[in-house]
Amino acid sequence: MPVENRIPPAPGLFLREFVKSFRLTASIVPSSRYLTAALCAPVDFERARVIAEFGPGTGCVTNGILNRMHPDAVLYAIDMNPVFIDHLKRGCQDKRLRPVLGSAADLNQIVNGASEGKVDAVVSSLGLTSMNNPLRISIYDQVKQCLRPGGVLTQYQYATSKAGCKIARSEFDERRFLESYFDKVTTKWVLVNFPPACVFACVKA
Repeated sequence: MPVENRIPPAPGLFLREFVKSFRLTASIVPSSRYLTAALCAPVDFERARVIAEFGPGTGCVTNGILNRMHPDAVLYAIDMNPVFIDHLKRGCQDKRLRPVLGSAADLNQIVNGASEGKVDAVVSSLGLTSMNNPLRISIYDQVKQCLRPGGVLTQYQYATSKAGCKIARSEFDERRFLESYFDKVTTKWVLVNFPPACVFACVKA
């Protein structure tokens, strides 16, 4: 049976890191369990053996992935914030979890020893809208290279982005960007989250 809250919640830690670096943290509160469920729903956890998570933060979505993962699977939780990575390492004894201090743009190098550098699924909490375009391209070039055929990437963006509403803070179009990498892109809204979010499910042909 899955064990809930493998990694202890740390809302205070999340808020402190948001204040220190809001462009990297992207949200003032961790993802809700409803957003976590929507991010995990497109992933075939029975078959997935190598999963990558971008931007695990304090581990809310990470817990949801671990609760659904196969006993033989591994999860690379990649974050550029050393405070978050330290929290994951200290808070979780699950040997399937491999916290990595680094950039999603180095995905191929990070998973190179696992299943010939290929991953079955990527779950991303990265703030695409706040990134510069070269970094976005670098990260998604890596995803396209490492994701197995039939593999899935899930990515969310908040309602304040162009994907969500007409009062977008940025002209960056998330859906158009994702469709340049994937043949199939579907969306689902999660309203029970702060702020509400749109989840993209992207399948590699």
